[in-house]
Parts: sequence; C-alpha cells; structure tokens
Amino acid sequence: MTSRCNLACLHCYQAKPSPVDLPLPAALAVVRQFEEMAGLKLLISGGEPMLYPWIFELFDKTAGSSVRRVLITNGTLIDETNAKRIGVDEVQISLDGWERGHDVIRGPGSFVKAVRGLEAVRAAGIGVSIATMIHRDNLNEFDRMAAFIEEIGAMSWGIDLPCATGKMDQTNRPFVSPEDAAPFMRYAFGGGGHSTPGFACGHHLMTVLPSGQGVKCGFYADHPFGDAIASLLECRRLMPIVRAEELACRGCPHIDSCGGGCRFRAPDSRAPDPLMCAVFGVIANESGFRKP
Repeated sequence: MTSRCNLACLHCYQAKPSPVDLPLPAALAVVRQFEEMAGLKLLISGGEPMLYPWIFELFDKTAGSSVRRVLITNGTLIDETNAKRIGVDEVQISLDGWERGHDVIRGPGSFVKAVRGLEAVRAAGIGVSIATMIHRDNLNEFDRMAAFIEEIGAMSWGIDLPCATGKMDQTNRPFVSPEDAAPFMRYAFGGGGHSTPGFACGHHLMTVLPSGQGVKCGFYADHPFGDAIASLLECRRLMPIVRAEELACRGCPHIDSCGGGCRFRAPDSRAPDPLMCAVFGVIANESGFRKP
C-alpha cells in the first residue's frame, strides 16, 4: 500500500523507503480483480500500512470481501482507539525477539509499542499472528517468545532469516548463518510455506507495489512485469514461474515440502536455498542434487 515507515529496522529489505502510496481507487480495483480471480488471501502491507493515508477507507470498502484480509504491521501505531476501526480477518505483528532482541533491530521502545498494539488488536476481537526474523541478538529469547505466543493464542508464528539486501547491506552487524538459524525455524507453526507442490517459491503469491506494478515479491521490486491496476490477471500470466523439476535440487526427497526455498536467498534462480537445506539437514553434491 505504501513505502512509508515509522521505523528504520536494521534488517529491512527496503534500503530507501519513498513516500509513494497506491491510490485508493487503484487499490480497490486490484482487490476486485483478485476476488474475480478467486484469490484466497489479501496481504495488506508496506512499508508500514498504518501510515497509508486511506487505510481505514480501505478496510471499510473491502468489508464483506470474499478474500481473507490480513494486515501486516509493526504494531507500533495501533492503539485502543484505532484498533476498533481495523476491519480485517487477521493482524500479523512483527516481534523480532523479546524486548532486548526486538529493540536492537527495530529501535528503542519499539517492543513495548508493538506489544501494546498487539493487545489492542486482541481486545478488538481480531485474530493475531506473529512474524519473527532470526538474528544474533534474539537466539536466547525464543523460549520466552514461544511462551508468550502460546499465552495470547496466536494463529500462527512465521519465522525466517533476513536476506542480505536493503539495509542488511548497510550494517556490519553479524547475522547468523543458515546452519545456526535452522534449529529456530522449528518454533514456527501455522501459516504457509515457500511454495505449492511442483513449483518453486513464487507460484502461490504476487506483490503489487505502491506504484501499481506487479512483482514476484518485495525482494524483486526492481523487476516489474506488468501493470496490476490495468489487469491483475495479465500480470499473473506474465509472472516468471519456476517449476520444481527445473531446480538443481529436484532430486531431494524434501522438494515438495520446501520447493527449493526462497528464490531470492538462493544463489541463483535454480539453486537451492541454503537455509531450507539446513532446516532439512541435507547437503549438495557436485551435480546440485540434494542428499541427506
């Protein structure tokens, strides 16, 4: 919806957020087209979507939509008052650690604000889910987070490792290796994976940028393939799709589970994602196939 954000997280894939917003009529046109295509889940994100100038109008005008609407937010701008106006099916809030670990990445005081926003969402009767990025300063906080997430009855807990792009290229903070991150991926539950069986990551989703251009996901903002406002369906047809049988790891017994992992984190478009290889405990041989 927007590239604007009130935080400057060290691991953000947006190196230089710009004050660009998707016009409300364009956003509504995309939603209508998505419904006509029998889309399942609409992820309302940014930047920070609570900074989108027409965010509450968007909620109101898409009420009763046939798609599941999920607001993806850092939670810091949500309070008891505006939470009552958030008309979606689910709110996903980022918690990148407990207080110390979260604030190291997202800035002092951001954890307290995020939890305040989370509690306001719950009080408004909206389901919550949690997203966490693994980094050096939250490795000893996962058990504490797990207890909290169970306590609040979160619908899902998505966990991932930051990709080396955006602000990650501008900081010397050492983030953990795929091998060290892999054990913490097992805390995750619910939600979706990187792919649908038979396809690599990217088959099951598409991103519409604030400019209205369609891309595979936010990591590929520099590689648009169509005007989603004019025709979301045509964008879908033009979207580059990689089949699992085209991947170097197509012989791996876990290929249907991970789909080769994240295409952006992989060394190239056909290579396996080193994080998912570490999660499943497999290695590459010289031909690129995967073996336990």
